[in-house]
Amino acid sequence: MTTICIGGFCFPIYALLPIVFIVLQSVWGWVRVNVLGQNDAALFENSRVVHVTSMEQYRELQLKSKNTKRSLVVDFTASWCGPCRYISPIYHELSNKYPCTIFLKVDVDEMKEIARACGVTAMPTFQFFRNGVRCDELRGADKNALEVRIKKHYVEVELPEDEKPASEKKAVEEAAVAAGGALELRQRKPRVAAVTSEEQWKALLEQNASSNSAAPFQGPVTGCVSSSSSSSVASDIMIVDFCAPWSQPSEAIAPAFEELSAQYSSAVFAKVDVDELEDVMHEFGVQELPTFKVFKRGAVVDELSGAIKSALASLVAKHAASV
Repeated sequence: MTTICIGGFCFPIYALLPIVFIVLQSVWGWVRVNVLGQNDAALFENSRVVHVTSMEQYRELQLKSKNTKRSLVVDFTASWCGPCRYISPIYHELSNKYPCTIFLKVDVDEMKEIARACGVTAMPTFQFFRNGVRCDELRGADKNALEVRIKKHYVEVELPEDEKPASEKKAVEEAAVAAGGALELRQRKPRVAAVTSEEQWKALLEQNASSNSAAPFQGPVTGCVSSSSSSSVASDIMIVDFCAPWSQPSEAIAPAFEELSAQYSSAVFAKVDVDELEDVMHEFGVQELPTFKVFKRGAVVDELSGAIKSALASLVAKHAASV
């Protein structure tokens, strides 16, 4: 066995491995941030994830969650953890999709005290809190399970202006300017096309598939809520609400969907009754009502399940503001 002797003490060389690992880990962390520029602020510009750097900050954010009645999720992660790196961009994306939840990120190497206090033994670990009390936990990099848990504990609240998603605020401002002011924007009518047949759906989907951001939307508009359906609307983005009249969540979110259609006139908004168009429902794998799907060039590029107003507004702003 190879040993190293210092003074009167000798120990095996493998005893140095943990020390070497810690040193290399620190060096890599410095290189990643300062040389490669791979920090969260650079990689995820619009992320709402808060990187916790002290126990005091962690306690303040927990108190904020409790006082505002908002749910809170903590991602316990490590820079050397492969599954953590895989789930990281998804976690940042979900922070924009579900803006009423407070998203935290704790590096277990930087914040050992917090990790120990929360009983974290594996990475990544996601812990969920309501009213300051841990109510759920998820281990592993399962993106579908993570979103399910976030939705399960999601609480809809009115966000202060400085915490509203950047894409939503920017889109509202641009829409107001395009409409000639906020007053005119509020007076615009909803434009939701009620799809009543497979032929109408196919025509709508084909038009979206062959469209570009400069092409006007000319129909089909049978059953359109608004009487102003003949106006040109760029159809590069189409947002579809899969719903049913017997679904209470579908009925509850419908007014918000109509308001968004008036606010974002650059996108096409459609409503599909799954009882009338079962084949369409099965074709696009709709398993929960309501489900909102975003189509671009005829393909689904994003979706949201559930009647969550803030999440729907964030989804629409993300895509409709870009056309």
